[in-house]
Amino acid sequence: MNVSIAQRLATLRREHGLTQEQLAERLGVSRQAVSKWERTESSPDTDNLIALARLYGVTLDELVYGPAGDGGPEGAASSDADGAAAGDGPAAGGVDVGPDADDAGRRVGLRGLGGRRRA
Repeated sequence: MNVSIAQRLATLRREHGLTQEQLAERLGVSRQAVSKWERTESSPDTDNLIALARLYGVTLDELVYGPAGDGGPEGAASSDADGAAAGDGPAAGGVDVGPDADDAGRRVGLRGLGGRRRA
């Protein structure tokens, strides 16, 4: 994980008034795991990235690249693994993959993803 993502994770946590311990409890991970994410020693897995985006009310792109219009890292607006530009969204004819959308772009809740439910 790069430093800007780690800083964004720490900033979002603080903006939402959470301690590392409180965030860890919500995600079902250890406080040490949260600390390592914020110090670039490790990266959250995909499930935790999705949970973080939902908790903070941001898209995965915003979580990883920063707010829209922030400029983000070089190449952030270039193509991803599927060949779609990061700026592709419903307005651009792309699929909405925001925090409440499944792989087909349908709006779903946590239960709609078929994953385990976290307390």
